[in-house]
Amino acid sequence: MEKKRHLILALCALLMLPMALTGCSHDDDDLFVVCPGAPTLQAIVVEEGAQLYDITEEDVVLTIENIVACNPKTGLFKLKGVGRIVEKSYPLPTQYCIRFFAANHMLFEARLNNLLSSYMPSGLIFYSYSDPSHPSDDISWFKLTSVVIKDGDTTLGAPTKAEQKGIEELYSILGAHRLLDENLTLSMLE
Repeated sequence: MEKKRHLILALCALLMLPMALTGCSHDDDDLFVVCPGAPTLQAIVVEEGAQLYDITEEDVVLTIENIVACNPKTGLFKLKGVGRIVEKSYPLPTQYCIRFFAANHMLFEARLNNLLSSYMPSGLIFYSYSDPSHPSDDISWFKLTSVVIKDGDTTLGAPTKAEQKGIEELYSILGAHRLLDENLTLSMLE
């Protein structure tokens, strides 16, 4: 019985070895990336300050499959299929936030805002360059940035230590999926 158990464990280990050694595979045709060792990534949109107890599949508005590319130096994201985020990006009358999760823990939360809005909240912002009245499931552009408003002046700020740690974990996941591109710029807007 003990020999049979060892044999089964050895076979399982041998079957798992190729997956562990291959790392990420990338299909250039549809930009789908498979990384067996990378944690899952999800994001949900909620009203600012909302308490959530259960997150269902319907609540998820972004996964790794929606991310085309990200520039970690500028915080610029090129996304696809995120019309539900775009439509919530205009902050009036309700301020919405996007919460990023990996491996079932929250990385960080950022307020949603839009290029068309004259209102600029302070703190960590996920800023949309798309028209919220015509959300598209095609390509959308967002920028993750931190804003400080002091005496009526808006300047770039720095995320909190906890936010920075979450952002670094997000970039690490995106790097494992080969989705980081330091050449991604706003001049590439489609």
